[in-house]
Amino acid sequence: MNNTGHTLAERLGMIRHESPLRYKIRRLMTIFPAPACKCPEDWLVEVALARGVKGFIRDASLDQSFGAPDLNTFSNEELIVGLCQTVALDRPQMLRMAAQFISRGDIKLEMLIRLIIMERAEVVIAELARAALKCDSDHAGWQRLAEAFPAPNNLKSPIVHWSRLAEPVQGRMGKVEHWKLAV
Repeated sequence: MNNTGHTLAERLGMIRHESPLRYKIRRLMTIFPAPACKCPEDWLVEVALARGVKGFIRDASLDQSFGAPDLNTFSNEELIVGLCQTVALDRPQMLRMAAQFISRGDIKLEMLIRLIIMERAEVVIAELARAALKCDSDHAGWQRLAEAFPAPNNLKSPIVHWSRLAEPVQGRMGKVEHWKLAV
C-alpha cells in the first residue's frame, strides 16, 4: 500500500480535479461511519468489501460491523468511479476493486460512462479497460469502456498491469492453463 499521501494524479503527472463525487463521499462517510476509516479511500475500500469484492484482506483494526450505504444511496457506478479518481490517494488495490465490479457486469454502463466523464476518470478507466481486455478480449463491458475511452499515450507511470485484474485458472498438476478476470 502506498502510504506516502500522494494522489494518483501526482503519480500520473495530471492536474488535480475538484470532484462533486468526492464531496458526496465525504458526506456519506459521516452518515455511514466506519470509525477506523481516516480518509475517503479507507471508506471506499470498506464499501467495496461490504459489497463482496474478493481477494482482499481487511485491516484487522477496521470495524467489522460497518453498515455500507445501499445501492440507491451510493451506486456501484459511483463506487467504481470513487475508487478510480485521480484525486484519491495512490492505492493500486482500489483500482483492482473497481475492476472487479466492472468485470462482474452487473452495472449500468452508460450511467458509468457519464459519471467517468463528469469526474474526469477517463484515463484510469481507459488503462483498466486496456489491461482487462488483454485477459478477456470478449468482455462486453470492458470493450464498451475501451471504445468510449481510448488509452492515453502520455502517462508518466503505468496504472496497473493486466495480471492484477485477473486470477489464474489452474489445470492438471497445478499448472496455470489461462487467466480469467477476477469477479
